[in-house]
Amino acid sequence: MNTVRLPSEKEYERVLRSGALSKVQLRALQALYNCPDHSATAPQLAAVLGYKGFFGSNSVMGGIGRCFSKELGIDPPWANNENNNWFSIIADAVGTDIGCLWVMRSALACALERTGLTDSPSIGIELFADENAGYTKHEEGSRLRIEVNIYERSREARTKCVSHYGARCSACDFDFEAVYGDLGKGFIHVHHLVPLSENKKSYVVDPVRDLRPVCPNCHAMIHKREPPFSIDEIRGFVNKRCSTMPSTREG
Repeated sequence: MNTVRLPSEKEYERVLRSGALSKVQLRALQALYNCPDHSATAPQLAAVLGYKGFFGSNSVMGGIGRCFSKELGIDPPWANNENNNWFSIIADAVGTDIGCLWVMRSALACALERTGLTDSPSIGIELFADENAGYTKHEEGSRLRIEVNIYERSREARTKCVSHYGARCSACDFDFEAVYGDLGKGFIHVHHLVPLSENKKSYVVDPVRDLRPVCPNCHAMIHKREPPFSIDEIRGFVNKRCSTMPSTREG
C-alpha cells in the first residue's frame, strides 16, 4: 500500500463539523471510539449498527474514509490488489486470524472529543461485554486465559482487576464513590497495559498484572497518543499540575 498523508486533528475536526458525514457514518465513528482502546472488528461494528453481516460495516468504514479523503483533498491509499483502502484514512488495520481489527487514528479520536461527539465515554467498557460467542475462557487461579478472536474485554477480568485494586483511578486517585456516593459506587474504567490491538492471536490476561483501573478522564488522556501514554506518565502530568496550582481552600 502506498504511503498516505494522514489528516491532522484540526482537519478531522473540520470535516466532522462540516456536515459531510451521514448520521450512519457518525454513529459508526462513535461506536468505534467507544470500543476498548478505540478498536473493533468488522463483526462488532456490524452488530452495533444493526447489520446482519460484516460487509455493511466494511462499506460504512470505507465510505467514511472516502468522505474525509474527498473533503480534505487527500489522495486515496492503494492496496496491493490496486483497490482503494479508504478506511486507512480513519483507522489502522491490524490483521488477525479472524480478520481485520480497526484501530481508530488517535487524531480522529481527539477530534471527536473536541466536537462533543463522545459524551458517553463509559459506554466503551461494556459495549461488547455480553457478546461471548467466539472465544473460550479458562480459569487458572488468578490468571484468566482468553482465546481471543473478537478482541473484547472480559467482564470477569475486569471484576478481578477492580476487586484487587479498588475502584480508584491508578493515575489521579479519583474515587467516584467518595465524591458521588452510591451513584458512583464501583464506576471506573479498566485499562489494558498492553493494547488489545498488539495481541494478534491468543494471549493470557492476568487481571492484576495486565489491567489497571483508571477514571474516564485519565483513560482518554492515555490514548491521546500512539503508542499510549503509560499510567506513570499521566500520573506525572497530574502531580506536576497539582503542585503548581494555587490552593482554593481558605483558612
